[in-house]
Amino acid sequence: MSTVVANRPADFADSKIATVSFDRVLIETLRKTLKHSGYAELSNVYVEAHEGYVRLTGQLPNFYLKQVAQSLVHKIAGVELLRNDVVVD
Repeated sequence: MSTVVANRPADFADSKIATVSFDRVLIETLRKTLKHSGYAELSNVYVEAHEGYVRLTGQLPNFYLKQVAQSLVHKIAGVELLRNDVVVD
């Protein structure tokens, strides 16, 4: 008896793994960029990424740092769309 898999591309699993790996690498790159920015507060910004869509969350003490975080992240290769949900105290 053989097992039949639903019709899906042969490389479906590989493409899903590649996307997850790319997302992880992108998140790590973004975290390092924020951490080494020269602004200690940016290390506390939380980063999410999925297929080029990046979301920043967390709290910062002023709008200047929120803008700095956004500018640094936007420059990173692989960031297609950026949502900055960082809250200013």
